[in-house]
Amino acid sequence: MKKLLTITTFFLGCSILYSQTSGFNITRKDLEITSCPIDSDANAFYMYEKGYSYIDTEGNYDLITEYEAKIKILNKNAFDEANIAITLYNNHKNSERVAELTAKTYNLENGRVQTTNVEKQNIYNEKINANYTQVKFGFPNIKEGSVI
Repeated sequence: MKKLLTITTFFLGCSILYSQTSGFNITRKDLEITSCPIDSDANAFYMYEKGYSYIDTEGNYDLITEYEAKIKILNKNAFDEANIAITLYNNHKNSERVAELTAKTYNLENGRVQTTNVEKQNIYNEKINANYTQVKFGFPNIKEGSVI
């Protein structure tokens, strides 16, 4: 049985699954927030996070994991939050993989919401050792106030 890791949408800081039906959307109000409501010293905070796993009973009984997050970047000390590494396990019988990944950066520019996508050519696979690889990418156009 293969294990399958599906990242349907991954937006760090403030952006996963850009769809009103999922309860996840980015608003101008999100981008205007200047501090964390529960920690005034925070550099960034999760505005939304949801993840779950299930067995795909219509296929090969793969384990599917779906994850979405919305992260607000408050200042330059949080820019590292925009660099993502997803560790996957592999061996001679099983291998995890990212089947679908959507990631975007949202900024407020001249009073309008601007969206910058993570392009597929900027998503890299790095072999860690015989059993582990990492899928790596960075959110583009990160600024103070961005939502990823």
